[in-house]
Amino acid sequence: MEEERDNKKDRSNFTCLVAFGRLRPHIVPQNSGEIKVKPTEFITRFAVNGKFVYVDQRATAILGYLPQELLGTSCYEYFHQDDHSNLTDKHKAVLQSKEKIFTDLYKFRAKDGSFVTLKSQWFSFTNPWTKELEYIVSVNTLVL
Repeated sequence: MEEERDNKKDRSNFTCLVAFGRLRPHIVPQNSGEIKVKPTEFITRFAVNGKFVYVDQRATAILGYLPQELLGTSCYEYFHQDDHSNLTDKHKAVLQSKEKIFTDLYKFRAKDGSFVTLKSQWFSFTNPWTKELEYIVSVNTLVL
């Protein structure tokens, strides 16, 4: 073993560990000392007319609504009045584009009546068989 070490002294032998971590901006400490991480992103789908057809369960922790409470309602019912014009423009743009459309920051009414700030990526899904636009996917991120 010592002979082998002596032979290796001439050669540089470095060991390196590379690790990646993901920052979680919305951490909620619990009384028990446990730390729970609240989701900061959720996915929704809405029809061409803006009515919700799918709501990710992670939306409940952010907005307070159960998914079934939003289904069938228009997304415009929850947008702050000041954001309607801009979001209408984005809605029109996503209907005419095959690219992702990025919204500006906007306010979305939570179940308790307060507003949370979101930013979203919208893209349309076209049925490959019928070539008809079926729905719009929205990846929503909570902005703290």
